[in-house]
Amino acid sequence: MICILPPQWPTRSATGRLVADVGRFCKELGFEVANVRGLRNFVVALLRGRVVVVLYPGFLCPIATSFLGLLYKLLHLFVFLVFAVMFRIRFILYVYDLPIEQRLAAWGWVPRVGLSRFFERLFFRFASALLVFNRLNVVYLSKIY
Repeated sequence: MICILPPQWPTRSATGRLVADVGRFCKELGFEVANVRGLRNFVVALLRGRVVVVLYPGFLCPIATSFLGLLYKLLHLFVFLVFAVMFRIRFILYVYDLPIEQRLAAWGWVPRVGLSRFFERLFFRFASALLVFNRLNVVYLSKIY
């Protein structure tokens, strides 16, 4: 069992405190905790566990702002699906933010919104479980997906 976290964030920020708290919580539950940077290290960490906790959108942000970003998201999606289906790794996504909704609220638009929703839907569908930040997220995600 492994908990894959993004590289250390400054603990002054809310996200930094959240990442640190998730790491402590996972250690208490007996998970190995790995702070990972980059797709290659993400894949190496996946090979070390049968049950994996991943922060969303930390590694799997669905928004692609450029063509290269789109290719990178497709690669993430491919890796996620291969490990979820072929290697039968159980993913637990800890959803701490909704990047599409956040960008819509802040900017009023999302580049390639349909494709972003498709990526997000697949990440959620192939996860074994979703942990959410609060009850409102449960209601909202149930309504959207």
